[in-house]
Amino acid sequence: MRVLGAEASFMMYGGEIIENIARTGGGVSVLGGVFTMHDGVISRNTADINNLLSIGGNGGGVYVASGRSSMVLPMTQGIFTMNDGEIRDNIAENYGGGVAVNWGQFTMNNGEIKDNTAENYGGGIGIDQGIFTMNDGEISDNMAEIYGGGVYVLGGDFTMNDGRIAYNIAKNSGGGVLIYRDVWGENGLFTMNGGNITNNMSAEFAGGVYVHNREFIMNGGNISGNTAEISAGGVKIYNSSSIGCIWCCDRNVILNNGFVRGTGYFKMTGGEIADNTAGIYGGGIKITNHVSNIFAGWDDWYMCCCFSDADWSQFDTMARVMTMSNSSVRNNTANSGGGLFVEHNDSQIGAVNIANNSIFTGNVARNGLFINNTVAALNPQIQPGIVSARNTYIY
Repeated sequence: MRVLGAEASFMMYGGEIIENIARTGGGVSVLGGVFTMHDGVISRNTADINNLLSIGGNGGGVYVASGRSSMVLPMTQGIFTMNDGEIRDNIAENYGGGVAVNWGQFTMNNGEIKDNTAENYGGGIGIDQGIFTMNDGEISDNMAEIYGGGVYVLGGDFTMNDGRIAYNIAKNSGGGVLIYRDVWGENGLFTMNGGNITNNMSAEFAGGVYVHNREFIMNGGNISGNTAEISAGGVKIYNSSSIGCIWCCDRNVILNNGFVRGTGYFKMTGGEIADNTAGIYGGGIKITNHVSNIFAGWDDWYMCCCFSDADWSQFDTMARVMTMSNSSVRNNTANSGGGLFVEHNDSQIGAVNIANNSIFTGNVARNGLFINNTVAALNPQIQPGIVSARNTYIY
């Protein structure tokens, strides 16, 4: 089924779309048109790859992208709205086992996306430069061979208002959700206002949510019962920042205080991260804040930049990778950092600010709340009003 151009629309009220094969959109391909699914089943379809040209393989069940029906008409975004029904048992040889979105929009109001497989990314849903809004429904029991068992987002936006992402598996990272910055440096945002990300699993990193140089705003909802075999049972945030200087006329200067902020950031203003497990680091949350040196002059690092004149308070603010308030992190388990593990390769830049009625309780680990390379004045900042109780350190 192909829905091509702004004038095209398809309404599905029931029935089945099954056992089809296409390069993109094994079941339905929406190219600039509008597809509304009220009920029915899209099942056992395949999006395969042209091995000679290395194209296709996206959207085993549904593919949503920009398109036009004539060269004289402007390109329009494809729009897919799912009000109910099932998208299940589909296969994508690249990304988006159930649904793939590439410069399109997908709104899920209800229904189920389950038991789909992607041989690379996004077992349930794969987003590449698109917009995905989840208001309700369930994304469950999907599998990705590499990233994003439930949802994979590359350079797009994902807003989760309600619903459930559960029992998905990624063989590498991001059992439930993986958010990644694309090669063009396009920033995007994952906003979680409600719903549950629960009982997902990754073979390596981030059983629940993995955010790589992107922003994750958690205003509510629950991330619970997820498992990662190495690190970050609940949430992993990876941020890379740079410090450098330039050669300017006859003197060395620090450009913008020498700091280029990364885009990995986690702001938690509500909700709960609970009962997650990591094999080694960060049962609840794992923060990796990597600061690298960049040189743009003929001199070496030590002669190039004089950090005695730098305003480290600005470095600390700009490098913030996590802020937390009015939230709860409880009953998570890991070898190191049951509730929170911060890996931080520059001891002068702060990464974490925990404030305003936040609760850490019942977390179990050999090293408890673990901060690597800490400077007490800057990293972390744990403010009054924090409840930290019944955390168990196993020595």
